[in-house]
Amino acid sequence: MLPDLQRRVAAEIARYRSSGVCSESDLQLIIALWRDGRALRQVAREREVSPAAIGDQIERLRYRCVRFYLWWTWKNRRRREACRRLWS
Repeated sequence: MLPDLQRRVAAEIARYRSSGVCSESDLQLIIALWRDGRALRQVAREREVSPAAIGDQIERLRYRCVRFYLWWTWKNRRRREACRRLWS
């Protein structure tokens, strides 16, 4: 099942690349997080930006890279729920 999932992720990234809806920076972020499984903070350190800047970049991908965004929100749903409770 894992190789099938990896093929699907690779195919979706290829669609994003060929459609031209993402910049190269966006594609590198998607590849790092989705395909390579790196952490947001690790990517932020490598790019020498704050984690909030990476989070903002992900939010801007909401309508352009829907499957990636849905995966990201599902993966981080517990963090989002905790933030909602904290700020409510």
